[in-house]
Amino acid sequence: MHTRKKQPTLLLAMLFILSGLACNAAANLNTPLPPTEFPLTHTPLPPSPTTIPFTATSTPIINCTEVLSNVLHSMNPDGKNTEELRGRPTGEEENDFYTLSTYQVNNEKITWVNNEAVPNELVKFQEQLDVHQKIWDYYVQLIPKEQISMLGEFVIITDGKDNLLAAVRQTNADLRRWVLVVDIADIANSRELTYTLIHEFGHLVTLNSKQVTPSTAVFENPGNQQVYIHEELRCDQYFPSEGCSRADSYLNSFYEKFWADIYDEWKEARLPHDDKEYYKNLNEFYLKYQDRFVTDYAAVKPVEDIAESFSFFILSPIPAGDTIAEKKILFFHEYPELVKLRSEIQNRICSLNP
Repeated sequence: MHTRKKQPTLLLAMLFILSGLACNAAANLNTPLPPTEFPLTHTPLPPSPTTIPFTATSTPIINCTEVLSNVLHSMNPDGKNTEELRGRPTGEEENDFYTLSTYQVNNEKITWVNNEAVPNELVKFQEQLDVHQKIWDYYVQLIPKEQISMLGEFVIITDGKDNLLAAVRQTNADLRRWVLVVDIADIANSRELTYTLIHEFGHLVTLNSKQVTPSTAVFENPGNQQVYIHEELRCDQYFPSEGCSRADSYLNSFYEKFWADIYDEWKEARLPHDDKEYYKNLNEFYLKYQDRFVTDYAAVKPVEDIAESFSFFILSPIPAGDTIAEKKILFFHEYPELVKLRSEIQNRICSLNP
């Protein structure tokens, strides 16, 4: 499951694993795992019902560039230049959250399916159907209609405040469709929510079935190294956990241009099972190639790099291309359909004015 946390904290201070994929702690670094309920161990939820402070505005936006910049810097306030890679950048993430409510997606509409059994203190968040609807409505206002069809489910979860904000994963019923997951405890900052939804949409754009041929074997055998290696060896292109990327896909082209020469070194950095050694190695990898990444989180893996770069493509001006990180943003400008998509999403963000 591809995720974006609300705000990463220092590497060695984190207690839970940050990554683009939520995986079993003993699983392969790229193997997806359907969401599971665990006891809450993070910051407690707010005592009062959640509210959403943002609404679409009908007044003209004077400075659209400033609106986009505010969204971009909400999740990257210090820029990408850090002394160490923040968060816990492994390929695994503990699914330490409660699933609250599940909705079926049909075009731009959602239909309630069920609520999961949760502790009494979380029931009130399940009952906030109007808030669930507002979160969904905001996504629909943000993302063009023709792109909504990739989603099959919409799920409200929580792990407490300031942890996982949103995520996407393939549906259990159909690997060609996706689940959008949002934490109801972390939606108050509309700029952070906007950035995160753009990031997750970047995953949908680059991992959908027209770009990556889904691997049923990997999905049905989470954590099975032999199955993963077998499927990876059968793929002549870059292999994310979802399946084999097509030769002309955005992801494979991005990998060939920006990751092929450092991929083996990156894999080597991720080998240690000891947490401290693992973080040390990956942190050193990030600092060595810092000018290649738009954010520190982008160094976690190629699928997160392309999603972060996509977010900058949407939210930032066209760069000069002086660094590899800037070339990654320019990469998307090579595709007319993505340039058109960028313009439409920018207009939507600026009309919403989060």
